Amino acid sequence: MLGVNKNEMKENEIQKYAEKGYNLESLIIKKQELIRKITGKYLDSNLINSRIVISSILYDVVKIKEGIPGNSTPKSEQILHLISTYIQGFGITENLIFAGQYTKAAALIKQEYEILARINEIKKEKAKIGETPNVKFAPKGSQKIYGELNKISHPSNPNKIADLLNHYKNGIINAVSFSPKFDKYYSTELYKSHLYIAFEITKESILLLIELYGDIIIDKLREIRVFDYFDFVRERLILADVISKK
Repeated sequence: MLGVNKNEMKENEIQKYAEKGYNLESLIIKKQELIRKITGKYLDSNLINSRIVISSILYDVVKIKEGIPGNSTPKSEQILHLISTYIQGFGITENLIFAGQYTKAAALIKQEYEILARINEIKKEKAKIGETPNVKFAPKGSQKIYGELNKISHPSNPNKIADLLNHYKNGIINAVSFSPKFDKYYSTELYKSHLYIAFEITKESILLLIELYGDIIIDKLREIRVFDYFDFVRERLILADVISKK
């Protein structure tokens, strides 16, 4: 500690000082909860419902193969690892958007996009270990998403960062608040980007499942109507201008 003999600091002094940190985090959490309620009312319910259906499809993709031997290859194992990593953070992304943490959400969605690009790299045997996935291998036309995410998430864009901060006036002083703020544009656009990637990775998950387990898994997927639910989401996302009609 700067200029202080730590032996002179009593435990109760440290604990009392630490309360300021708890107060700071508590204020931010309270503001996030307020933004969460606003976001839930503002976002299109079709988008939110589509995401829940996607989440259910991913659950079925994970559970349906239990106990069935698959025919894995080094390529399919790499893709499986990427999809598993994606699923682990699936809920975190939405939480950040709903909490008004747009720069952090953009950084995470950017990683999700890179996972999607890497899956396509592996399928085309273009992946290079240790190198950032090349976004040209992501689905055609989606690269603009990556560019926008870079603008929001990168600390070298001061104007974008300033737009996402909460400003307030105190007399003649115009200051920046440490607390997040709700933004209609970014909450919607980031949510749509998140859904686009979720849809594409869910599609890759189904294709990988079929590759590994063959006809037996196709029958099981049909039995629990996964293909029907996937088509339902596709139609919803086309109407919401999240994905293009192909």
